[in-house]
Amino acid sequence: VMMGSSTVYASQENLYIAQSSFGWWDGISPIDRETRIHRVALDGARSRYEATGVVGGYLHNQFSMSEHNGMLRVATTFDDWWWGTEGDDDLTGNNVFILDATQPQMGLIGAVTGLAPGERIYSTRFQGDRAFMVTFVQIDPLFTLDLSNPTEPKAVGELKIPGYSSYLHPIGDNHVLGVGMDGDWEGRLSGVAISLFDVSDFGDPKQQDQLTLDCDDSWSEALWNHHAILVYGDVVAIPAYGYTWSASGDDDYWGESSYLSGLVVAEIDVEEGLTQRGFVNHRPLVEEVYCEGEGESCDSSYVPQMRRSLIIEGNLFSISELGVMVSKVSDPETPLTMVPLL
Repeated sequence: VMMGSSTVYASQENLYIAQSSFGWWDGISPIDRETRIHRVALDGARSRYEATGVVGGYLHNQFSMSEHNGMLRVATTFDDWWWGTEGDDDLTGNNVFILDATQPQMGLIGAVTGLAPGERIYSTRFQGDRAFMVTFVQIDPLFTLDLSNPTEPKAVGELKIPGYSSYLHPIGDNHVLGVGMDGDWEGRLSGVAISLFDVSDFGDPKQQDQLTLDCDDSWSEALWNHHAILVYGDVVAIPAYGYTWSASGDDDYWGESSYLSGLVVAEIDVEEGLTQRGFVNHRPLVEEVYCEGEGESCDSSYVPQMRRSLIIEGNLFSISELGVMVSKVSDPETPLTMVPLL
């Protein structure tokens, strides 16, 4: 298969390789807004190319594809991103296509098209015969989609809230966790947020709770890389970075910023909502690496970037560019030990 790919998704049986029309566009000629998908059967050394299909629009990431009961479900955004683009304008917006993945030519079985025109997909998650989709331009609609009838899939619910979720994670059958950004109704984003959605009434999803990082501005690797997100049992942890501006006197122009970087650790309770257990700060590693254990007398202003976390036997391992700190999941802010990496 001679091609490039921007998106790869694998089930236990098949590998799907998707290439949008961006990949073969010369920058001048008219172009159809479509994505070609190739299926490779996974069978060890006997893996083989088996099927191909085409859908309108482009994919956001690997969560935009899902194999289920011999079908491939694909979520795409279809917009006029260049004056020379061509294609079916009835698809403008966001879509879910259902393809027959058992045939050499993966033909269309059913589709939901034209959701939220003018916006693009920020996250998608498939769960059996259901799907969740978040689009965003100023206000975040969370769509719930019923895919139980593959020939007539339909959007059954919509929740409009400020901000967006860039990653969705099912919590049982009745809740979905979202990681993204909080905002206001004017479309201004205000900070990294973890949200809990109640989808027990699938046609009427609700935001049950939300935790937003308390500072003037914040961001996180978790917004674009789901590997930075830890969901383990009733715990969710994400790296977060931000700053707070403190004015000096009556003049707001003069002042100073304080920066933070660490791991936000929260508890998920489907009855009570979200509770922040703590914020793991790697400041002790700064003191160890740059100040040779001077403690509070250390005057280094270095703020290490938090990257990853994992849980092993009740211990929380937080990993930054300076090293690893270990604490109890029940008390994440109290380090038990640390290992500098520099």
